[in-house]
Amino acid sequence: MKTGDTRRSIVAKNLPLRLVPRRTRVMIWLVFVLAWCGMTFSSLVPALYAMYRPHLPWERVHSGGGDFFSAIFLTVGAVLLVRAVMAALPNSPYRYLEIDEEGLTRRDFSKLQYVAWKDIEWISVVERWQSRGKGRSRHWWVLAENSANAFEHDADRRIQAASLAYDANEFKPLIGGGGETAEQLVSLLREGLAKVKRGEPIIALPVPPLLQSLAVEMQMELPASEGRRNDGSTSAIER
Repeated sequence: MKTGDTRRSIVAKNLPLRLVPRRTRVMIWLVFVLAWCGMTFSSLVPALYAMYRPHLPWERVHSGGGDFFSAIFLTVGAVLLVRAVMAALPNSPYRYLEIDEEGLTRRDFSKLQYVAWKDIEWISVVERWQSRGKGRSRHWWVLAENSANAFEHDADRRIQAASLAYDANEFKPLIGGGGETAEQLVSLLREGLAKVKRGEPIIALPVPPLLQSLAVEMQMELPASEGRRNDGSTSAIER
């Protein structure tokens, strides 16, 4: 496919469809966490060395409580490292947004959130500024909402009240494209919702360009004796 045609092309993909975080962002985060763990561990080396060389004066290896804080930072780094490695696994089994015939599933490591299509009134997007270090970053949240929060204008309250909320920044390119990515995700989900409201089965959905590399078809083939339907087609869902 030519680069000039990429922005206009839409590819249909079969359900269940899993949208995973952009891998480049995940790998950058993994490298950052590894560096964090390496620096904090190196600051603990003198204290660990002193444990095996007790004849050395403690003043030479102790720096006024710094070892205690380094241990805390290393513990935090270890937790972040586990999460980063889990997010970097193939098909991101612990962090994703999955679309199937019944509804939407959001997984954030140990947290699992599900909403059925029949419980969704509309799909929308809200813009929210979030603190990040010493500054603030712009995030776009895609919401599956119902009539309960129809007149809510505060972004934070809408996110909390939504049946399902997902930070679309996980799908955006490294530079720019946040708002466009969110709009394409909204378009994808609205297509599924529209089919449900019309009473049509959702077998496949058209995936917009910015999401195509992140969309994984979770369907696998079964032996004909196990997966054969009455109409002669085969279908199986990997959970």
